[in-house]
Amino acid sequence: FGHLTSQEEANELYVKWAPGINRPLEELLGESYAGKIRVEDGAALLDSVRLDPLATAGWRTLVLVSLTVILLAAGFGYVTYLLLVSQQGRIEMSFLRSMGLSRLQLVSMLTFEHLAMAVVGLALGTWAGAQMSRMTVAPLAVTETGGQVVPPFILMIDWGLMLPAYVGLIFIFV
Repeated sequence: FGHLTSQEEANELYVKWAPGINRPLEELLGESYAGKIRVEDGAALLDSVRLDPLATAGWRTLVLVSLTVILLAAGFGYVTYLLLVSQQGRIEMSFLRSMGLSRLQLVSMLTFEHLAMAVVGLALGTWAGAQMSRMTVAPLAVTETGGQVVPPFILMIDWGLMLPAYVGLIFIFV
């Protein structure tokens, strides 16, 4: 592995396989390192965690409950918004009708107004959620001495889960 320039010695090595290589690491290193290394396959460890039915069932249930809460909160929030705005909206609609706007123009204007509100709300909520996730995870992604964890923590959004939630929210707004 070459010479180290500091007094510390490396105690971990992270390997990323090139596409098409599926030989064991011990075989690639040879017999000289056979008793000196211990190989832990991170992908296999993650797969074993995913196979635990209790852990998987708990997280899946929690995700479904949180999606249900999000959709219910969005639905109740939007209905409340419509009830609060409807009184003033009647006055505005009467004023716009008296100015000569047709029913189609009023419906188009209301559709644009509510669609713009929904798009801005989803975009702002997505951005705020990503920022909150970073703020929550950043203090946890450090070693006991305060350094960065190796390999670095990568925050990912499960779009396969978010897209159905967005479709549900858009359905509520429509």
